[in-house]
Amino acid sequence: CAVALWAACAVPSSLHAQWTATSLHPAGAHESVAYAVSGSQIVGYATVTFGPGIRDHACIWMGSASLWVDIHPGGSATESRALCTDGVNQGGTQTIQFTDRAVKWAGDASSAVSLGPTGSPFSSVNGIILGTQYGFAYLGGANQACVWAGSAGTLVSLQPAGCSDSMVYAASPGQQVGYAVIGTEY
Repeated sequence: CAVALWAACAVPSSLHAQWTATSLHPAGAHESVAYAVSGSQIVGYATVTFGPGIRDHACIWMGSASLWVDIHPGGSATESRALCTDGVNQGGTQTIQFTDRAVKWAGDASSAVSLGPTGSPFSSVNGIILGTQYGFAYLGGANQACVWAGSAGTLVSLQPAGCSDSMVYAASPGQQVGYAVIGTEY
């Protein structure tokens, strides 16, 4: 503890955070959360009044609260959240009949493609790069790290041999990060 305190005190006083906060909260929304950014595109969700209730709707911001697009897929989806973007495509989840299913978009609600495998109660796209989606699906009684190439039928499990559970949290060209449970070790 003394070392941590000393290290904190040894930081030069000339180092200060240099950033500007920009409110992206859309007018009329009850809540809004940004999850990811790529270039000028920011993704997340806004909680809006929808029908008889308040629902999370996936959205894209282009740098300000007035420049946002609701990309909620509609149809049987009651809620959605955009969790990642590569600046062109977005990925996240949509809730259909109390099941979170992986989904990808290409900039608007009409482009939504469900990636969740049939029979999986949970799946999510957590990283997207160059049009390839990374995340997880609950398969065979456990979460499995997965990759998709644009449609549900392209799902490939990335679960390493000997793992009981895994997920991809983010991706960059040629690399994915997340977790894997091997024995009792994460």
